[in-house]
Amino acid sequence: MKDKLFTPFIILGTVIVLLLCLSFVNLSSFKYLKIKNVDLLADLKNTPAPRPLPPPIVVVDSVTVNANYIQPTEPTMVIDYGVDSSASITHFFTKLDALKLGNKKIRIAYFGDSFIEGDYVTDELRKKFQATYGGNGIGFMPMQSIVEGEYNYINFKSNNWIDKNFVNSPTHPLLGLTGHVFYANGTATTNFAPKKGNSFNIVKLYTGKSTNNNPLLVVGKDNISETTSLSNNNVVNETVISSNPIHDLKLTSSDSQLPIFGISVEDASGIYLDNFGFRGNTGVLTNRISADIMKQFNAYLNYDLIIVHYGLNAVAHGNQKFSWFENAQNKLIQKIKNAFPNTPILLVSTSDIGYNQDGTWITEPAVPYMVSTQRAIAKNNKIAFWDLYSSMGGENTIVRWAQSDSKMAALDYMHLSASGARKVANIFYDKLMETKTHYEKNKIK
Repeated sequence: MKDKLFTPFIILGTVIVLLLCLSFVNLSSFKYLKIKNVDLLADLKNTPAPRPLPPPIVVVDSVTVNANYIQPTEPTMVIDYGVDSSASITHFFTKLDALKLGNKKIRIAYFGDSFIEGDYVTDELRKKFQATYGGNGIGFMPMQSIVEGEYNYINFKSNNWIDKNFVNSPTHPLLGLTGHVFYANGTATTNFAPKKGNSFNIVKLYTGKSTNNNPLLVVGKDNISETTSLSNNNVVNETVISSNPIHDLKLTSSDSQLPIFGISVEDASGIYLDNFGFRGNTGVLTNRISADIMKQFNAYLNYDLIIVHYGLNAVAHGNQKFSWFENAQNKLIQKIKNAFPNTPILLVSTSDIGYNQDGTWITEPAVPYMVSTQRAIAKNNKIAFWDLYSSMGGENTIVRWAQSDSKMAALDYMHLSASGARKVANIFYDKLMETKTHYEKNKIK
């Protein structure tokens, strides 16, 4: 009886000790556990209030009047700091109108980091464009990818390729627009097949110059294989390997001296968006692509818009200045301008990023400063700018998305889920079209 009398006190004491121990553990840091922190001593501590974000950045300088257009003042629209130049984004909008009349095709290059890896955001954006302006195809695809299983449009499987890329071969002279170039390791294969009943109408292959005078590739189309002789005159070569609708494509190479960049899946008309995402990239890696490679690709692909979207990996906690990033971006944009002359460039700001402050997730305080830096980069280089951070909702958006029932963001409070990617793509497309309408209505006569 005496032992039972003290049992409740023993249990209570054990619970108190356990809770005291948990008070010194940051439970919210556990990625897959949605647990609030425990702190029995909270009332005894002088806990500082959460650090506030800096004041909101003013999105436009004022109503900027250029020689041809009045700039929009809506903070989530695209601002074109190059509106007077031959590479103004208004020229891209004009091409969109011409495309609706059946004029050939339009091509967009989207350079970014893991935010677009796996083709989530870009796939949704491509769908929106193609639903309005036509087109059938995913555009450019590498021979191999670490996210092969994540593509929505295409089934994608590769074997036995040697991957030379930004990270393992940073000085390789033949790094392509994806940041990769591939060589056969013995017999290498890649299978591509469209999902959801689609077809590949036109497929083009892009290769580097081989030391073999007559490079060959085995091309399997709907289980019928043929040996194809490849173009081999330039540093970058284009070979049409299929011009009729197919539902399965298998490429096989045994030539270890043949550099292969990838394929393009497209059609004779419409709009195409090429995903050039490389995880961990701040844009510094992209600058390793030689200007000659860029120019030679553009000779075939004829880009009508270049999107530059970095910053996610450059934000550092507590920073208010990003001089190194600004200098690197200036160099990259100048290289792109030289390699893709008279092609509009759109710089997209970083998205919202979370920071765990004393157990509570908030917007990383450095994010608005990075957005301001990116706006300055666009303005100084006279290119277009879109504030993704503000457009997706601004402060604490990524926190709300990650903690919502719909799970629009991952619990790293940085990357998006499929539904979050769809939302961002829809916002991006709608704001681009809203901007297009604005410039059409506000041309100075």
